[in-house]
Amino acid sequence: MPDTSALRAALADALPERPVTLSLWDGSEVPTTGTNGPTFSARSPQALAHLLRAPGELGLGRAYVAGVRDARAVRHQYDAPSEFFRLFLGSSMAYSCAIFSRGATTLEQAQEAKHELICQKLGLERGQRVLDVGSGWGAFAIHAARRHGVHVTGVTVSPSQVERAHAETLRHWAQSLDDHVGAAIRLAGAERVRVWRLYLRAARNGFETGFTSVYQVRAS
Repeated sequence: MPDTSALRAALADALPERPVTLSLWDGSEVPTTGTNGPTFSARSPQALAHLLRAPGELGLGRAYVAGVRDARAVRHQYDAPSEFFRLFLGSSMAYSCAIFSRGATTLEQAQEAKHELICQKLGLERGQRVLDVGSGWGAFAIHAARRHGVHVTGVTVSPSQVERAHAETLRHWAQSLDDHVGAAIRLAGAERVRVWRLYLRAARNGFETGFTSVYQVRAS
């Protein structure tokens, strides 16, 4: 295994203030400059590269995926048509479990109860940032953003899950524009609002049908 002493020296020089200890794949460490900080374990050079290229939630999520998950296995399991998963997961496409309490009697209500319980346990407040690793089809991310006003970064290695999450995001954007169409027209004009409503619906349809392209839209 290649020696990482030069890499550790470069990391210590590049990161003079380190709130965490960096534990590398060969067992060596770059210690924290603070006290009692957590340890970030990079199990491969790829995981560390993801963190350095995109510091913050996105890089951390990518590093996690690179370190502990086999992307090919995930794609094999989840890259089936969304309609297949909707047959047994329900319209929210929420995965893992559901909570049939707090008045929940249907699957959709139980999924909603689960998402809300997670948000309450996290103590989410408007404006906070949330990293959702293994975000699936985006059900929790949408719930947390819509109900609690947080900014959510979702990480998944399944292209079909990404497309579905994009489609759902566009659906909510389109609905929000419809709900505030009067104010939008006053601010930007009827023609511009018409173009944006058309764009959002076309983009959502593209993700839902698996056909996406980029077009320049010009209102005459």
